[in-house]
Amino acid sequence: RKIFGQDEAIDALADAIAMNRMKKEPKLLVLALMGPPATGKSETGRSLAEALSLLYGKTYGFINVAASEFGEEHMVQRFLGSPPGYVGHGGKTVLDPVRNNPYHVILIDEIEKAHPKMLVALMEAMDTGFLGMADNSEPLDLNRCILLFTSNIPIDRKTYEEASDFQRSEMCKDAFTRHCGRPEISRRIQDFLVFRPLSEEAEVDVIVKFARQALGNYDAELGRIDAGLMADFLKHKTKYGASELGNYVSRAIGRRMLRDRRLDLVRGKRLLLSGTVENLEFTFL
Repeated sequence: RKIFGQDEAIDALADAIAMNRMKKEPKLLVLALMGPPATGKSETGRSLAEALSLLYGKTYGFINVAASEFGEEHMVQRFLGSPPGYVGHGGKTVLDPVRNNPYHVILIDEIEKAHPKMLVALMEAMDTGFLGMADNSEPLDLNRCILLFTSNIPIDRKTYEEASDFQRSEMCKDAFTRHCGRPEISRRIQDFLVFRPLSEEAEVDVIVKFARQALGNYDAELGRIDAGLMADFLKHKTKYGASELGNYVSRAIGRRMLRDRRLDLVRGKRLLLSGTVENLEFTFL
């Protein structure tokens, strides 16, 4: 209901989680989500934590780590802790919540931008399920966690579609290795899930989702979007993907509210959206 146009990747994600949970002993699951920017990779991580909490009756936390913030060696201390005698020793790290709740979805965005020291530490965790900390604290037990790497590394879609499962895996490993220069990491990733560019049908779903959210911020409800307005929204789709398309929809609705000063009028109402992006119209249903 939250990720659009990625059924194949979501099905593969569900299979990987189910198979991992069938194991006798808990084991860290490591997956890479690859594909164009803003196609739902990060949203998948956020939604997954919520879905697992509902499914298994345990609260799964969500930790989102931007690898670009850990591109310099001194920044890696925020991830692994500061060694004794260094500034920041004893301070909290970004993964500290796992000590209080062993069930977490950990999403590391754009893993190819991380510093090699961080990648080496993650390799150990991918092997053993335990992340050794530089501050000499107890290693973090990640065996009840799901570790997701996202990457915008391009995959030739046509070749990928025509390939077997084995060939697809090899393609992704090769692409990942070329960008990271670390084949030893590629082989430790248990599965690669490739996200598609958004289809027009998925873009329609995204527009409806963000229109619903935008109106909800004003205590109004979306009834439907007129076909002419939907076509106009689709003309403004962007190479920056779903999130930017959603921002465009939200801005269009917000501008109409601001210009008409209609906030009190729409509160509690169900609306039809029509007109054009530049001249949005509300009709009460």
